[in-house]
Amino acid sequence: MRYRRPLIAILTAGCAIALAVTARAEHVFLKDGKIISGRVQAENKEAVTLVLPEGDTRVVPRANILRTLYSEDFLSKSVIQLTNGENFEGFIVNESRKEFTIRKKLYDPDEQVIPKDQISFTARKRPSQLVARLIRGGFLLKWNKPLGSVKKFVVYMREGDEPYRAVAESYAPQAEVRRGVKEGTAYEFQVRLVDNDNYESPPSNEVKATSLRKGETPPVYKDDDAGGKTEKGKISLALGPFGSAGIGQQWWNGKSGMAGNAGGGIIIDTAAAKNVLMNYRTSIHLAQDYNFRYTRRPMVGFVNNLLGTTANTTVTRYYRGKDLVRPMSIDLSQAIGFGLVRTPLVRFWLGPDIVLKLVTGFDKKLYLGFSGGLGVVLGLNINLGKLVTLTFSGSCRALYSYRYTEYTVIKSNDVVPSSVGLPDIFFPDPRKKANDQNHGLGIYGQLNIGVLFRINDSYAM
Repeated sequence: MRYRRPLIAILTAGCAIALAVTARAEHVFLKDGKIISGRVQAENKEAVTLVLPEGDTRVVPRANILRTLYSEDFLSKSVIQLTNGENFEGFIVNESRKEFTIRKKLYDPDEQVIPKDQISFTARKRPSQLVARLIRGGFLLKWNKPLGSVKKFVVYMREGDEPYRAVAESYAPQAEVRRGVKEGTAYEFQVRLVDNDNYESPPSNEVKATSLRKGETPPVYKDDDAGGKTEKGKISLALGPFGSAGIGQQWWNGKSGMAGNAGGGIIIDTAAAKNVLMNYRTSIHLAQDYNFRYTRRPMVGFVNNLLGTTANTTVTRYYRGKDLVRPMSIDLSQAIGFGLVRTPLVRFWLGPDIVLKLVTGFDKKLYLGFSGGLGVVLGLNINLGKLVTLTFSGSCRALYSYRYTEYTVIKSNDVVPSSVGLPDIFFPDPRKKANDQNHGLGIYGQLNIGVLFRINDSYAM
């Protein structure tokens, strides 16, 4: 009886070791670059029998096996710096006391053996130190960005025993998660990175957090600027060129008419992609102006010919002496946008617009007048990668205008080509000179299409 307890202890320990060995996962590297993961069931001099994760068995001839690893560290890409200053990325697939074996591509059999005394350091490419902060309606997640190239980060979330699902993408090491979050509910999070080779890293550490209940106030974090504010010391903005076209109806001196313009300029925006409610946009616009007035029915060209009606179209043309002056306008627009829809890819915004316009003739240095007024602008930003945004905006404006100049009018049943910059070939050019003060109200629509280049401006900032 005195040997029973030691015997039982030995048998128990032996069973535990056997179970541990049985549960252990091996990764068998084949000489053609393939990697088979499973559990070694049996082996001899000729072959190794593996139980695959699906439960099937596979016999692998030893002649096809390069090595067997018992750790999953090789699955994470590393950044390797050599003592000569060279940096590169790869997978450390084997390590001995004196050297590393490295693959540039995990499933490529080409390998490079580098002595350890030629390597300054190695660092795994995976997000680390993930933390979750409570904000209104969801969570603000932050993590450490690893060394090496990063195309984007993908945030995964799950509730209870559900599988993880991707809920957000970010180009910075932080992201807000609000969509799909329920009040007073516990969630788990992890983050993976995707690099320029579309390699997706193993997950970061896992964090658990419970969302706020209705009426609860988010805690104050001393080391955090929760809520999507810009990091201290950094200015976020986007700037770039745009092209435009506009048309409107104006009522000057008791007569109605149409006005158009075409041109382009520069946009500066404080939040083209950033996940904040408000953005401030200023644009400087240089355009060619075209003005038409109708003294009768507002039908011109082929409409008159088709219906057999007559309508006198007054095309306003400006002269200084005998020289034609084509009016140019310089617009300064100030808009405040409210982000109605905000995602990493799209920002849809709406807000008021204040416009000041100076109209002049640059080629003859002739001052013509000014306009000013208010409007509303609707915008759509499409964010392409880390730096570029396509922006589309449409505005409706009410402007009061005042002009004083010498001008000449042309009366015809059709629009005279020279009014839009074409030569008068088949049309007469009767002129009637006058001095006048043009003033009145106009309602105008404007469409802008531009390309913005972002600086410290990403959805997660």
